[in-house]
Amino acid sequence: MGNNNVPTLVLSAQKKEGLFKTLTAFVIIYENKTIISYLTPERQKAENKIIEERLKQEKKGFLKSSNEMMRFWAHYHERFLTKSAEEVLAEDQKNFEILHMNVDKVSFSSKRDDVFTEDGSNAGTLGKLKIVVGDIKYEFIHQYEKNQKLIYDLTEIFGEKLKVK
Repeated sequence: MGNNNVPTLVLSAQKKEGLFKTLTAFVIIYENKTIISYLTPERQKAENKIIEERLKQEKKGFLKSSNEMMRFWAHYHERFLTKSAEEVLAEDQKNFEILHMNVDKVSFSSKRDDVFTEDGSNAGTLGKLKIVVGDIKYEFIHQYEKNQKLIYDLTEIFGEKLKVK
């Protein structure tokens, strides 16, 4: 398939931690394993501090600084595209790997904006990604709409283990 040292696919997702609490997660898929990397509040604060210091040194105004901060977080997941699995695992002790040979099932459903209530208001749904390994289920919500390339890539990686809803 590809180079096992760089990911085939990186997905941004959320893991529900409670009724109103979610944790940002990155599902980093390599040829034979998937790494789950969480953006903990502590890591986010540390990253923000680094950016704020750099922006302060560059003497950018409030608007430019705000725009750059938003752009940084919007593209944060792209930093994983050049990282090996070992580098990602070493970033945080909460990061972990799932070997594809141990995966029993992967289910993927797309975000849907075409769902409406009886009064005509939009009741769109977030997409879901579930990876099942034995009795353990890793469940995430995401913002990806139906995308043939994404489905193709997931099928190439997980084959018959993938169920698209």
